[in-house]
Amino acid sequence: MAAAGTQVIGCAPSPLDLGPFAQACGLPFVSLLPDPDDLHQALQQPHHGPRLIEYACREG
Repeated sequence: MAAAGTQVIGCAPSPLDLGPFAQACGLPFVSLLPDPDDLHQALQQPHHGPRLIEYACREG
C-alpha cells in the first residue's frame, strides 16, 4: 500500500482462517504443517469433488 502512495491506517493483516471459509463453501478441509508425508496422506484420502487443503508454512 505504501508503495502505491496509499496511507496505511490500522492495517494488521493476518492469514485467512480457512476452516470457516471451507465450511461456508461446503468443502472438506484439512490444515497441515509443512510435512510432505502428511500432505501425501491427505491427498490419498478418498473424496468426491473439490476439497481445501491448507499447507501451512513455517514462520521465520
